[in-house]
Amino acid sequence: MTSHRLLLKSPAWLRAISWKTLLACTAGVIVSSALAYAEWPHAAGHSDQSLLNWMKGDSVPLLVNLIAASLFIWIPHLLIARSPRRWWLYCALALFPVAFLGMVAWPVWVDPLTTTYKPLDDLPLGIRIDALATRCGIAHIPVFVGGKTTW
Repeated sequence: MTSHRLLLKSPAWLRAISWKTLLACTAGVIVSSALAYAEWPHAAGHSDQSLLNWMKGDSVPLLVNLIAASLFIWIPHLLIARSPRRWWLYCALALFPVAFLGMVAWPVWVDPLTTTYKPLDDLPLGIRIDALATRCGIAHIPVFVGGKTTW
């Protein structure tokens, strides 16, 4: 049996995924979320969102991150098993499509799950944005404004 098949079937591989997912969850919840809630809008009293609603709105992106991380975390392990000398190069090359997918997929599929988008209400500003876009070679683009979270 080849080494990568042993790696994929071994409990150590499963433990590595579990620990890395747990680490990502801990870092996401404790560090990032706590700092994000303590930022300026809440400290200055400019947010009307309760802690429970904020946690609900933050849990959907965290869940998507954990699922995506668990789907892609096996790639470095497989590359290390297949190519012990050049795994770092192959991991770097594999990072490009994964990062591109994350940068494109997040605003298109994940943000609409937690944010309500509506057309721009300020008509003069919309006309100015449309004129600027036309000067740049993009004609008649719809302009949307992100509202509050949908929770």
